[in-house]
Parts: sequence; C-alpha cells; structure tokens
Amino acid sequence: MRIVALLIVFAITYLSNTPHLMVSDVHTWINSTNYEQNIKFINIFKKDSVFYASWGEIKDTEFYLHKSAHFIFYGALSTFLFWKSTNKKTIFMKLVLIAGFTLTDEIHQFYVVGRSGRLIDSCFDMCSALFWFSLIFAFGKATKESKVKKEKSTLSGTKHQTVFDKLETEN
Repeated sequence: MRIVALLIVFAITYLSNTPHLMVSDVHTWINSTNYEQNIKFINIFKKDSVFYASWGEIKDTEFYLHKSAHFIFYGALSTFLFWKSTNKKTIFMKLVLIAGFTLTDEIHQFYVVGRSGRLIDSCFDMCSALFWFSLIFAFGKATKESKVKKEKSTLSGTKHQTVFDKLETEN
C-alpha cells in the first residue's frame, strides 16, 4: 500500500510541475518544466501575495476539473496511507505528512509558469484527504462492529452460520 501511495505522490508532483496544465486537454499533461523567473521565495510571505488570494470569480469547467482531480488524487493518497491504520500516533504523523505535502506542493506550483499555488488549494487538498480518511475510518469501524456482533452471536450460543462459515469450519 505504501508503494502505491508513493507512486501517487510522484504523480501529484509531476502534474504540479507541468506548466499550463489543463485537465480537459491530455496534450498539456506532458510539458517540459518552466519556472517563473521574477518570483522570489520571499514573495510568498508578503501580505498581498497571490499565494493568499481566493479562487476568485472565474469558476469555469476547467476549475472544477482541477478541483475534482485534487479531490481524487488526495483521496487516493489517503486511502493507500490510512488503510488498516490503527495506531493513533501513526495516523497523526500521516496527517501531518499529508498537510506538509499539500503545502509544499502549492508552494512549488507558485513558481511553475501557468500554475497558481495558493494556500486555499492546500486547505482544499487537506480537506479532501480528511474526508477520505473519515470514510476509511467509518468503513473500518463498521467492519469491526460487524465482526464483534458476529463473535457475540457465536458466544451467546445462537448459530447463524452461512455457507461460507460452514466451509471454514469443515476445513
């Protein structure tokens, strides 16, 4: 699972490094890297920096496709990172790593020509990861609860065996 998560991180980084990326045009998915020449690192920390700007008024189809891609990629990353995670410290560290990755990814996009790295995108990515994490947690909890109910019913003496349970006991 971790290898798949690492491949997703590489895919996100590659696509973030692609100038003038348009989700609706496959031909723009493979462009050579081109960085803004007049932007310095200190520009991110200026109060009037574009990095802190909202998404603005223009919300066309391409905007929603970009946000959907962010939602799917960070959802997939969460799925492969958090699947079967139970240790609270490990879960917390993974959340911190995802938050750090979303922030550094947006800072990186700030320098790529035709891309806009924004803090609000980092927040959206983190919310996407948390949404998928909560689904995984809810699914895992529901699975554990059904196992507990099954164990309780076998302990109480009521036998509700399925065909699959009978096959397991015979083998």
